[in-house]
Amino acid sequence: NGSIEDEITEHQKQLRFYYKEIYKLEEVIKEKEKKICQLCDHEWITRREPIPYGEMETFCIKCNLIK
Repeated sequence: NGSIEDEITEHQKQLRFYYKEIYKLEEVIKEKEKKICQLCDHEWITRREPIPYGEMETFCIKCNLIK
């Protein structure tokens, strides 16, 4: 019985490790997306969402930054 509990604890540790790694990678991606947007020579377009009564949205067609 203790062995199963130890296995569960080990799996929980692994999950926490991977959640931290995922968080770090998400932060790296965000920083790189910011850099892309800063370097972009924006080309803005405005369009309506393709659903009935969709909202208008303005974004750059080059870097996908939303205004």
